[in-house]
Amino acid sequence: MTTYALDATPMLGHRTGIGRCVSQLANGVIQRLQGSESLVLYATPFGRNPWTGVSLEPLQRLATHERVRLALHWTPYPLLRPAWNHFDCPSLDRRIGPIDAFLGTNYRLPPTRARRIATFYDVALLEDPSLAPPRIARRFRATVTAAARHADRVVTISEQARQEIRRHLGVEPERIDVIRPGIEEYFRARGDADADRALLRDRYGLGDDFLLFVGTTDPRKNLDRLLRAFARCLPEPGFPSRLVLIGQAGFGSPSVEARLNQLGLGESVLRPGFVPDSDLPSFYRRARLLAFPSLIEGFGLPVVEAMAAGCPVVTSNASCLPEVAGGAAELVDPRNVESIARGLRRVAHDSDRARQLVTSGHERARDFTWEGYVEQHLELLRRTASPRAHAHS
Repeated sequence: MTTYALDATPMLGHRTGIGRCVSQLANGVIQRLQGSESLVLYATPFGRNPWTGVSLEPLQRLATHERVRLALHWTPYPLLRPAWNHFDCPSLDRRIGPIDAFLGTNYRLPPTRARRIATFYDVALLEDPSLAPPRIARRFRATVTAAARHADRVVTISEQARQEIRRHLGVEPERIDVIRPGIEEYFRARGDADADRALLRDRYGLGDDFLLFVGTTDPRKNLDRLLRAFARCLPEPGFPSRLVLIGQAGFGSPSVEARLNQLGLGESVLRPGFVPDSDLPSFYRRARLLAFPSLIEGFGLPVVEAMAAGCPVVTSNASCLPEVAGGAAELVDPRNVESIARGLRRVAHDSDRARQLVTSGHERARDFTWEGYVEQHLELLRRTASPRAHAHS
């Protein structure tokens, strides 16, 4: 029997991009288990448990499968982190039973005698520690440095991220696998224009003419410059009158609030916060364009989601975003407010350019599927798995 374990903690609570990647991965691996293969869903739910308003149901539902079992570690992760990072202990083996390979899905890597795979979506805080409070940046460095040291393999999601991991963590290129995520099929659906309009109007008080941003308010998302570029364009005839910021609050929320007040954009910027996955396609389909001028990304899922939904994309000429866009987006200099403003103007005012981006975006989005993401991970797990550690004890 071959047993794999996967860190399913990101599936709990509001689904970020990482949470969606892990959910697709867990579901897909379970569907593809063969012969004597089985899966352990490992999680540290303290702080994400029912007593804090977060349900364990996503994991409990998957654990009903005959090849799957759930292993919950109730010790708070902040108490585990120092021992994991500095001493690579205590081992999970006694808690979750013998396993052949462990897949870390969110930077951290628990101690085990089995072969281990770490996942680093990006190393932005190694590239630029000023993108987060110093305490968070130091903690991130300690976690990824330890995980890189202990991992047999490292997974990332773009060639750009692979190069940054090599540069900052010294991981040999032959130990790094690039596995690009996919997008849900509902982003590719044509949708019903009247139903989309009704949902946005009734649930969010939103009309048709708007620009869209999807992501957190972390500084690397570059919302400060986006707001300034939007303010420059707003008085121009025919330019969309609203900017919609979808996503959870991050490190940069106070500075975003201050910039909104300074620019007097309160009435022109809608901030619904977290939006259910089921509503996101309606926003993409009705938006004039997606504005995504990030400074650093590991991938940038909203770029591909927008393309699949038929929304033109304005994004950065930096980090991995040109790689992901593949020539199907308007690229701007994310550190130059006027460059961002020019990109917004061009796509908002030039209908031929917008149609060209929609067509090329649809084509580009076909390259990203969850089936490929899952199958490459499962092949890596099978290749990495070792004979169970207890067989050699």
